[in-house]
Amino acid sequence: RDRIMDTAVNHLHHRATLLLQQIAMAMQAQSSQGVDMSGFIAGYQRKLQEVYSEELPLAILRDTSDIILHVEGPAARHHAAGSGMVAWLCGEAEKRIRQLGMSAIKTNGSSAESAESDLRVLLNGLAPGSLYLGFSVDSAQRMAVQQQDALALPDGDVMASIRGAVRTLPLVQQFVEDESINPAISEAIADAQVRDASLMAAYHLSPTGRRGIHTIEISAPGSRQIPAAFTNRERVVLRESALRTPVMRAVASGTFVGELREVDLDAKRFHLRNVPGIGGIRCVLGNLNADTARKLIGHGVRVSGEYEADADGKPRLMRVQTVEPYQIQKSLQ
Repeated sequence: RDRIMDTAVNHLHHRATLLLQQIAMAMQAQSSQGVDMSGFIAGYQRKLQEVYSEELPLAILRDTSDIILHVEGPAARHHAAGSGMVAWLCGEAEKRIRQLGMSAIKTNGSSAESAESDLRVLLNGLAPGSLYLGFSVDSAQRMAVQQQDALALPDGDVMASIRGAVRTLPLVQQFVEDESINPAISEAIADAQVRDASLMAAYHLSPTGRRGIHTIEISAPGSRQIPAAFTNRERVVLRESALRTPVMRAVASGTFVGELREVDLDAKRFHLRNVPGIGGIRCVLGNLNADTARKLIGHGVRVSGEYEADADGKPRLMRVQTVEPYQIQKSLQ
């Protein structure tokens, strides 16, 4: 990963070296041959300034970020982005990146809670043109180690899974068709939980047009995914299809018990935690209303419906038909 991280900045330093050589050669020719090279020298100096003032900040983001958002629109003017828009976008991005990253976790109980509390979503920086924002995920424990030691530490399995899930986000756009989501996305993102979380993250990050943003291009520098542009068109399709009906394949019916701790009322989704023998299940309940959700939060519940399982046969994503309070025995917690 470190070799990949160095590529963009090293490439710019190499370009800068070539420009400096051209400047030196032009100055030498002007001195030795008496030829006026001031125009050439000024041109090379302008290019050198652009490399370090405009391109270097973006290169640093590409080297250090798991996800980069490139925002275009009146609210993302060059060197003058609105602070309210930036604050909203940072908050929204952190929330969706965290949810997407945690969707990859397959551990149960205290292990899952430990992984969630350890996860940090970092804003690596901003760069002009219109506006670039770079985000990365990391472990709080890893960050607590001195920098020179932390760089030598490999990613653990959990963090590698989280980072891999976050980098699936640009992939969503190519499956957004005119009126629906191409079901082939189930092959491209095999994990049902990660798939649904990716679709929801793409929906929430796609611009509405009301904040002075008309396009958000999302790229994942550490992956092979090509940058993907999300507009209001993608938001509408995601809202009318994936938001209301999860993209699932090879479903089976079942009933499970677990703990319900929080609900995304906008997306009508919740995470059923501490399911005996399973861990967590991402659940979609289209008719869940706010009053019902508030009464259930913090309690045990029993859910029934159709689910998609992983390769080990464990449910990952469930389209819930009924949810009801359930007294969880201590032996199951």
